[in-house]
Amino acid sequence: MAKEENMKKEKELQQKFVEFQMLQQQASQLQKQIQQMHMQKKEIESITQNLDELNRAEKGAEILAPVASGIFAKASLENKDDFLVNVGNNVVVKKSLAEVKELLSKQAEEVGKVEKKMSSNLHEIASAIQQVEEELGKMIEEAKEDV
Repeated sequence: MAKEENMKKEKELQQKFVEFQMLQQQASQLQKQIQQMHMQKKEIESITQNLDELNRAEKGAEILAPVASGIFAKASLENKDDFLVNVGNNVVVKKSLAEVKELLSKQAEEVGKVEKKMSSNLHEIASAIQQVEEELGKMIEEAKEDV
C-alpha cells in the first residue's frame, strides 16, 4: 500500500516537474519574441531618423543607397519628397514623406501593442512558474519526510 502511494507521489512530482520545465520554456521563447519586438521598434525609429536626415539633405547631394546587406552604391539625391514603398507581394507604391512616416508610426504602434501583450503574458507565466516552483518544493519536502 505504501509502495503504491510512493509511486503515485513520484509520478505527481514528475508531472509537476514537466509542467515547470514547459513553463520555463514558454517564458524563454516569449522573452526572445519580446526582444525581437524591441529590435523591430528600434529599427523603425532608425528608419524614421534616416528619413529626417534625408529630408534635410539638399537635392543632388551624394548619398549611399543600400544594394544588399552591407553593400552600398553612391547615388545622387534627385527627389526627397516621394518614396517607393513595398506594400507586399512585390507591389511598390509611391508615397510622400508624410505618408511614409505615418506608416512607420502605425507600425511602431502595432509593434508596441504586441510587445506590451507579450510582456503581460510573460508576467503571467512568471507567476505560474513561481507557483509551480513552490508546489514542487512542498512535494519534494513531503517525499523526503516519507523516506
